[in-house]
Amino acid sequence: MKGRKLSAEHIKKLTGLKRSAETCAKISKAKLGRKLSAEHIKKLTGIKRSKETKAKMSKAHKGKKRKPFSAEHKAKMSRV
Repeated sequence: MKGRKLSAEHIKKLTGLKRSAETCAKISKAKLGRKLSAEHIKKLTGIKRSKETKAKMSKAHKGKKRKPFSAEHKAKMSRV
């Protein structure tokens, strides 16, 4: 990992709470049957980029060389 080294205590805080199966069941039951608004569904579908933005991104990546795939990676790709 690059950057600052985190203490064990700090990492523990970042991992969040572990909920019990009972708590998860209660939350699930409370959310069951709720309808999402059209606005909320639209937000969940991801970022919509304009044609101009896509063109800028494409131009920025053109001509960049990538490292060749390793034998291990090629084997994983061929399994699909």
